[in-house]
Amino acid sequence: MSRLTPFASRFDRQAAKQVLSGYGSWVEDHIAHGYTAYLVTFMFDRLPASTQAGRIAGMLDAVETVYARLIQWFASHPNRPSQRRYLPHLICSPDLPVFKHDKMALVDVQSNDGLHVHGMLMTPPVSRFKFELVSWIDDNVGRLIHGTPIRRLHIVEVDRTPGYAAEYALKASGTRIDADTLLILPKALSERSDKTAKGYDEAVRTVRGASLMRSGRPPI
Repeated sequence: MSRLTPFASRFDRQAAKQVLSGYGSWVEDHIAHGYTAYLVTFMFDRLPASTQAGRIAGMLDAVETVYARLIQWFASHPNRPSQRRYLPHLICSPDLPVFKHDKMALVDVQSNDGLHVHGMLMTPPVSRFKFELVSWIDDNVGRLIHGTPIRRLHIVEVDRTPGYAAEYALKASGTRIDADTLLILPKALSERSDKTAKGYDEAVRTVRGASLMRSGRPPI
């Protein structure tokens, strides 16, 4: 897939909008089935990569590390297919600031040209996690981001207009940022026929996102 620029064609923008709308509906479907949705933002220290693609790769690696640490609190054996039902789902995209609308600290704008990651985290109605998530992350953010280039992690529960929140979180995907950088966790399992293999597989089926497959990043 070729990288889209801010001057992408009207067709490309319409196609991207349709995909984002599909993911918004996907989030709403999760909520209808008892999931709780959160808007998450990851801000980063300056990354050494010289290109935007390199910085994005480093950011998404860091997000995967945080996710791998978080899901240990939701399932005893999160890599087992039978435990997939207990895992939170995360869909996120790199983003760039829109200075007319986004209020960002100067240090955030200066680091990596303002590049950051927005996402929607959806926690299942049943899991071994028994805490209030926002407070727990505030109290444990140090252990989640330790050793990563993430400087700050902000999370807020979305109790109204979750579809709109999802479209906001992913708004740069397919327009200002290459759509192939969209990250959906948990990753697909080899047991694709397993009824518990949800998350990435479900998103691909629901939003016809097969082109969003990312190579070179092994499942956690």
